[in-house]
Amino acid sequence: MVPALPVLPRDPIAPNPLGGPALRAARQPEILVLFPTGLEDGQLAVEAVRNGRNVLLNASALEPRLGQRLVDFTCGGVSAMEGRSHRIGEAVFLFTAALSRVERNAGPG
Repeated sequence: MVPALPVLPRDPIAPNPLGGPALRAARQPEILVLFPTGLEDGQLAVEAVRNGRNVLLNASALEPRLGQRLVDFTCGGVSAMEGRSHRIGEAVFLFTAALSRVERNAGPG
């Protein structure tokens, strides 16, 4: 069992000189890797994305219905913040902050 990491307070937001939406201060991208044990870990994932972190969530150890509920909750919360969700594999998802960019190759076959 991997212990949950504390959620950091929101990053300071720098004003956009062009008058558009505020942008987060530039920093190194971070990825939080979660092996959830229950639905409460969905809130942890959403909070991390809200704070500008990307989350790799591996729900493969959960019962399938619980895992689906967790992923649905997390997708909804991340989508509400204009973040994105990416299915990486069976029960493995990447949730990214709004300003993150993900590139995928075509994959094998």
